Amino acid sequence: MLVVIYMNNSFSIGDDAREENHFIAKTLGRKPSAIDRQWRNVKDVFSGSNSSNVGQKVKDAVYSYREDPAMCEKLARYYCTNNRWQLEELLSGTFDPTTTTRSSSSGAPGERRPKKNTPKRQANREAWVRIRDLIDVGDYEEAEEIAKSKKWNVNREIASHRNRKQ
Repeated sequence: MLVVIYMNNSFSIGDDAREENHFIAKTLGRKPSAIDRQWRNVKDVFSGSNSSNVGQKVKDAVYSYREDPAMCEKLARYYCTNNRWQLEELLSGTFDPTTTTRSSSSGAPGERRPKKNTPKRQANREAWVRIRDLIDVGDYEEAEEIAKSKKWNVNREIASHRNRKQ
């Protein structure tokens, strides 16, 4: 859930002083500081930082997102529906704390606000598709360049591709 939210929103919303963080924490039954810590762990895994203190579940979630962003987003939406978590706006990157009021109810039936454009989400997805395509054809340098511009680390994906080719 957090990986999808992370990829579709500004990094700053994970800070435990932010309204978005508090909303995520309340929804998931966690403390804001726990969301903040996991948010930073996700960033560390994406950037390839020394992540020895990051749990395997977080690493696996990031690797799964890298493998298939669309499926991860679909799974996150499934969990939201099943658990009645109102995180859809955060999942899609359209959360606006200045116009959104939060309560335990979902508002009037049929009431919907217009969705904003989500350029970060689209750009991240396009970048991952491009990186995966480049890795699939063996152009590792170009894939690394794109990843570097996004501050992502793709060494794991490249190594995995090289091992499959052998």
